[in-house]
Amino acid sequence: MNQAAKDYWEQFWGEKERPANVSAWMFGEAVDELAQAVIEGRKTATCSAHVLFGLENEPIPVIDEYSIILNSQNEPVAIIKTVDVSVTPMNEVTEEFALAEGDGSYRNWKEIHERYFKRELDKFGLEFTEDMLLVCERFELVDVKQSEERMNPKLLRVGTTYLPVSNVEEAAEWYVEKLDAELTYQDEDKAILNLANQSFFLVNAKENETANFWDAYGNERFSLTFEVNGEEAIKMLREDLIERGVKLGEIEKRGHAGINFVFSDLDGNRFDVWSELSPSFNKYRN
Repeated sequence: MNQAAKDYWEQFWGEKERPANVSAWMFGEAVDELAQAVIEGRKTATCSAHVLFGLENEPIPVIDEYSIILNSQNEPVAIIKTVDVSVTPMNEVTEEFALAEGDGSYRNWKEIHERYFKRELDKFGLEFTEDMLLVCERFELVDVKQSEERMNPKLLRVGTTYLPVSNVEEAAEWYVEKLDAELTYQDEDKAILNLANQSFFLVNAKENETANFWDAYGNERFSLTFEVNGEEAIKMLREDLIERGVKLGEIEKRGHAGINFVFSDLDGNRFDVWSELSPSFNKYRN
C-alpha cells in the first residue's frame, strides 16, 4: 500500500479502531472508468480468475475485508467493504451478478471478461476455458475520497474522445493492430479503447463522416494531437507506423518547439503527433 492510501485510511478512521484487513489496488483495465463506476454506485461486484491468486501470490478476498480503490495514477479514490465471496465457474455466473459488475448486460460482461482473462492467462502459458473458476466478490461503498480536484468546479481533463467510423469491428481491429490500443468493450454500434492514457469511443457513423474539419483557408485539419517524448521517439514511432502500413505524412517543422507528423485511420480521421510532452503530463511521469 502506498503512502497516499495509508494516509487516506488513517484519516478516514481517525481515532476509531481500524479493521485489521485492508488492501489497496486498482482494477485490471479501464482503471479510471471502473473506479468512477464504483464511486457512482454502478459497480458493486467484481471477479478474478481463481488460478491467478496462487500464481501471483495474492490472498483470496474474504468477507468484511476492506479495500482502497486506486485510480490510474495510484491515487486512492474510495474505500469498499467486501460483503460476499464465492467461487463459481465462469459459465455459471448469473446475469444478476454480471449486471452488478456494471458492464450493461450479461453479453457485454462475458465478452469483456473472456477477452481480459485470455490475455492474463496467456502471460502464464495457460488457456482460457468457459468453466474456469472465478472468485466472485460483492462489495459495498464505504467512502469516497474528497480530494481537492473533486471539489474543484473547473473542468480538469479530457476523459473521452469520440471518433466516427464506418465499421466498428474493422476500426477496432485497426487501432489494436496499428496503434497497440487496448480494446475494453465492443458491440455493433461502438468500441471502447484505451490509448495514450485516454478513452476513445469508436462510434458507428454515417458513410464518409470524420472528426476532421476545414479551416478558413480550405485545409482539412485534425482535431487531436498525440505527444511523444522527444524527436528521436517521434522518428522511431513514424518508422514503426510505416512498417505497420499506416497512412501518414512527412516530418514537419512548424516554427515552434519540436517536430510533427500527421497520420490517418481507416476512415480518414486525421491525427497529429508532436515530439514534445506537455508540462502537465511530465509532472505525473517524474
